[in-house]
Amino acid sequence: MRHLIILVALLAVAGLDFIFVTYSPTAQSALTFAVLAFLIMLLLGVAAGSRARSAVDFTVFMSPRISHGLSGFAVRLGLGTLIPLVLLLAASFAPDLSGPVETVELARTLTIFWMVTALALVGVALTFFWPRTGIYEAVLVGGIIILARSLISWIKADADRELLQLALFGQMLWPSLCLLGAWVGLALREITECHLYLADGKESHDATPEPPEAMQAGYPGATPLQADTADAPAPPEIVFLPARPEDRNRSPGATK
Repeated sequence: MRHLIILVALLAVAGLDFIFVTYSPTAQSALTFAVLAFLIMLLLGVAAGSRARSAVDFTVFMSPRISHGLSGFAVRLGLGTLIPLVLLLAASFAPDLSGPVETVELARTLTIFWMVTALALVGVALTFFWPRTGIYEAVLVGGIIILARSLISWIKADADRELLQLALFGQMLWPSLCLLGAWVGLALREITECHLYLADGKESHDATPEPPEAMQAGYPGATPLQADTADAPAPPEIVFLPARPEDRNRSPGATK
């Protein structure tokens, strides 16, 4: 069910993108569709996380400040945003570097590639370790990157509001990548839990010792009662002798 919810969220974002590009490519529509797409991913991420039922805790080696409470939520968002934000800053200011144009463009392309990879890996890590909250946390990380990108454009290029709104919908790629990575992390966690469950069942089956009574009884699977019965001596056989002729003619009440 969780996989279906995530798939519906991604398809909804793709549908909104198609509607925007085809019918209403204006600044106001871009802002409306971007906010609507982000809310769809966020709410469906919360719904998918609420259905998580995990019996294995992979965060036992982590600090409680990361795993629990509101402070853990803030720390996870900060750590998840750190590397993509640094790569975003590097990609934004790479064209200002002095050097050959081809080298600068190559460096900027590689930086954007690693930022996209980092966003997907953030979604994988958050959902793998925290399946209940990791999905919508990954979407929030993508939203923070969108806000940072808009702020950089406003500071550096002095872009007006309409240009920022038009670029806003195109930047919905970032939370979509985070959600896609969360989908992969969810699948990896389910596969890992399945392997651990099968391994524990096999170990418990192999570790069950055969009772010594069964070995004494001479056949496997014997119960202790069957083993004691097999070791006990057989009861004596009762033999009935034929009656003598004089005993046949004697009346039942006669005495000798």
